[in-house]
Amino acid sequence: MTRFSPGEPVRLKANPERGGVVSTIHPGPDGKTQYEVFFSVDEIRTFPENALISQSELEGPASPADRLKQWRLGNGEEFRGSLTLAKLTSPISDNLYSFLASRTELLAYQFKPVLKLIESPYPRLLISDEVGLGKTIEAGIILTELNARMNLNRVLIVCPSSLMTKWRSELRERFDLEFEIYDGPTFRDELEELGRLGDSAPIRGIASLELLRRAENIEALNKTKPRLDLVIVDEAHHMRNSGTMSNVLGDYMSSLSEAMVFLTATPLNLGERDFFELLHLLVPEEFNDFESFYRLLEPNEPINESLRILRRQWPPDFAAAAEALRRVEETSQACRYSQNVNYREALRRLDQAAQGEVDREFSVETQRVISRLNSLSHIFTRTKKREVQEHFPTRSAYKIEVEFSPEERRFYDAVSRWAAELYEETGMPVGFVTANYQRQVASCIMAMGTKLERTLATSIANIEDEELTDLDPSIAEPGVGPFSRVVTGPYGADEDSGMTHIETDLGEANQTDSATEVARSWDVVKRAGIDTKFDLFATQLREVFAADPDAKVLVFSFFIGTIDYLEEKLKAVEISGLPVGVRKIYGPIKREDRYQAINDFRTSSGPQVLLTSEVGAEGLDFQFCSTMVNYDLPWNPMRVEQRIGRLDRYGQKSELIEIFNLVIGDSIEDRIFYRLYDRIQIFERSVGDLEAILGNAIGEIQRQVLTGKLTEDQQVERANQVANAIINLQKEHDEFDEQSKKFVGVDEVFTDRFNDIRQGERYISPEELKDFVDRYLRVKFPGVKLRQLGHTEGDTAPAFELIGSEQPQFVSFLNDAYLAGKNLSREHRSLLVRLEKGERCILTFDGRRAMIDRTLEFFSIHHPIVRAMVLSSAGDAETFPCTGHLVIPLGAAELESAEPGSWLFFLFEISIRGLRDEIALVAAVMSPEGEVDDGLSDRFLTLAKLGGVVDGLSSSGKELLSAERVDMCYADALAWAGRNVEKIREDREVVVENAVDTQLESLRISFGRRCTTIREQLADATRQGQDSIARMRRGQLANIERHHESKIRELQKRRGVEVSHKVVGAGVLELRV
Repeated sequence: MTRFSPGEPVRLKANPERGGVVSTIHPGPDGKTQYEVFFSVDEIRTFPENALISQSELEGPASPADRLKQWRLGNGEEFRGSLTLAKLTSPISDNLYSFLASRTELLAYQFKPVLKLIESPYPRLLISDEVGLGKTIEAGIILTELNARMNLNRVLIVCPSSLMTKWRSELRERFDLEFEIYDGPTFRDELEELGRLGDSAPIRGIASLELLRRAENIEALNKTKPRLDLVIVDEAHHMRNSGTMSNVLGDYMSSLSEAMVFLTATPLNLGERDFFELLHLLVPEEFNDFESFYRLLEPNEPINESLRILRRQWPPDFAAAAEALRRVEETSQACRYSQNVNYREALRRLDQAAQGEVDREFSVETQRVISRLNSLSHIFTRTKKREVQEHFPTRSAYKIEVEFSPEERRFYDAVSRWAAELYEETGMPVGFVTANYQRQVASCIMAMGTKLERTLATSIANIEDEELTDLDPSIAEPGVGPFSRVVTGPYGADEDSGMTHIETDLGEANQTDSATEVARSWDVVKRAGIDTKFDLFATQLREVFAADPDAKVLVFSFFIGTIDYLEEKLKAVEISGLPVGVRKIYGPIKREDRYQAINDFRTSSGPQVLLTSEVGAEGLDFQFCSTMVNYDLPWNPMRVEQRIGRLDRYGQKSELIEIFNLVIGDSIEDRIFYRLYDRIQIFERSVGDLEAILGNAIGEIQRQVLTGKLTEDQQVERANQVANAIINLQKEHDEFDEQSKKFVGVDEVFTDRFNDIRQGERYISPEELKDFVDRYLRVKFPGVKLRQLGHTEGDTAPAFELIGSEQPQFVSFLNDAYLAGKNLSREHRSLLVRLEKGERCILTFDGRRAMIDRTLEFFSIHHPIVRAMVLSSAGDAETFPCTGHLVIPLGAAELESAEPGSWLFFLFEISIRGLRDEIALVAAVMSPEGEVDDGLSDRFLTLAKLGGVVDGLSSSGKELLSAERVDMCYADALAWAGRNVEKIREDREVVVENAVDTQLESLRISFGRRCTTIREQLADATRQGQDSIARMRRGQLANIERHHESKIRELQKRRGVEVSHKVVGAGVLELRV
């Protein structure tokens, strides 16, 4: 006889939340019966008997209402844990999961892009913030948010090759996200694996634009056609020119990805094609041809004017706002708005407000409705520094001109002559070798002399990859040009740093007369111990520390040898009898050692110096420091801006940032680059995205210098030409910013949205997460504890020590659940090893504290241990009871005219499936008479965070738990929820019908035009015999057709709106004096 019968309700033992009905029984010859279980029309699965449990066998009541009647209530802390679990397992649409979930400063403007994206009908966005506002952080926030909402498995980041390590570092260190950097072979291997495994294969990769736009890689993409959850493109302006391989790549990426984000600091000109081309790549169905693009933007001007009227004063002139909005009917797009649901709703709300009193909440919601009408509002965002930064420190720059001694000049000239001879003997570009050796001699005579001793002894010349980061990628790409051999992992390097050095064999060039002169002149300098540059540097340091004995000085150099040399020299320097604290960070130094060095630099008293390279400081913030020294000068103005940006950023408290530039007189740096930087005032103010403004100009001037084609007079002239170009383009872009105000969205609406989320506490707070982890450990692993450490001065949030982590059961849990995750960083794997050994683990749940002190482990909602706890807690009603007793002091409730009393509450999860899927968590707080208290219901989720741990129910609370009272209130709450669900369904159906019809029409127009264009390009390629281009175009056409058909089917399916609800919690709420 079988244990279960057909039609019997059963649940999964491993996940009791999943219930179904036995549909078919399959007895086995070995006595092991199998059961088909019906979960839904789309899901019927087969299980062995021992995997199932009868509904009637489950211990305890089956619903929250039944648990109430049995007085099975958790206390406030336990119930809050269940709320946190509910919000993490089924992400709530109006919550912001990226809030406080990264090692970043909490800046409202950086959440504007993610709010636009998650509320947009298209998951596409162009971020065009000014330089220095953190576009990479904004992209990381988007990644964090989408990962919490949909578990991103397939993400690709595309950027210039020079930015790949920066991206990996930023995502790893701020967001605990691990990405692999792809080269050609690894990228194609990844595509092959995707072809074998299909959509189940995960992708977390960073690939260069230069790599992906090659024809063979686009063909590989065309062959595999991987579906991607998200693509992020940095420096996206490179894709703007139609017909280029970069543009073709952008088109491919767009068709392959569900969500897509473009980043560029270029203030694109609305009157030219650039802006249109990027929007066309992102949303071709909306922005389908340039001729209609301007017409599409026409209504944005009256829409924005209406919003500005609403924001000008309180109460606003609603009638004037309505009059301004109605002017969209005078534009060429009138028919687009006449039937638009949002337009009709906006006018209805404005007319209603003009007739009588409305509150600020009504006005804010009206602004949100109007903002949706702007065709750029949810697809484009731009923030400027002056809009968000109230405090602008003054930059003061000082040139310290270094005049070489005769001995030093003799050595400098000897190196230059020898480099010229190398060109004659080996064919290497004389300019490259000469300039690079001259740069290193100009950086540090003593460090370069020591390096050349090794070079002359071994006849092997090498350059560290890190030392070329300011050169144009086409010049400095490893393996290209004069240096042909690339060696990975220099001595002492972090194996994950990606650092290399580039070598070439000099043959017998170390035995020439010029080489002998280099050795002889170096010997003179070394024996004399002459270092004019360091002496001037040390003098300046003493002046800085004399003015402020606790000053912190950040010293930049491109050359590792310079940094090592300065470290040794500074250790011997004393200021007022005190030694100078000296630390260094650069590529080969392990990341944990970098963090410790920065933490010591920040917290130590007395004179402090931190020596760093660009790579060492990448992605790090030094707002606590206001003095920097450029020990050598970069050959790229963006590198200068990035160096200064480490200090001159949001949160800098000092009124003055001092920048000291050591420049060798009569050198390339002096004649060209310092002259250029001085003209454009880069040391005194931020000059914007120079790379995007200048295009190839910087690479060209570098190339001309490196190849020795410019005389000294021509070098000066070229510097002036580039400076003039920058100044003129800056003026044009300032004019664009003024012009664009008429068309782009009024983004204060999204700032209000962020503030609303913040004030309503619609996010997972560090305290909530800490309580969840603490409760989990106490119930599941009683021997593992969180012990709060004492506060020290300057701490922004508490730190905790994880005690007992070496216990076998906990280690087994981590091995089973923790390592099952994909894309774990080396740091997280290392953490597991340390926990197994019982080594000390100090952690925090606060992102700001983790940002300031990088030595702390950051337990965010995305940490693998937290995720493992969440996944293993599903359906665990004992650890996280879904029924609770909440007692809240009246003073903490912040409710007007609130009286003491007791209420029942029922918590509902509302699921909305349609054009955009949503989940909402709402509460019905019921009076003893069965009436819904709207005020308490609206604030319930905030109030639940305040509930303390108390003993016992009050007498009025006990009366609420009679079976009759619970049944009555539960029935009334269900009826209330049903009415809400029906209202939501009616509203959504109208919106969805309108949106689907609009998108289908845009799709139809866009598809026809795109196919026509590609067919013409295919015909051209065929006529010219360009077989590879023709194959690519055919594949692109097939891909577009397939994507178009899929998109239409998907949109048609989403015409219907399905709204359902279920009870996920219940309990007693008491307000006490």
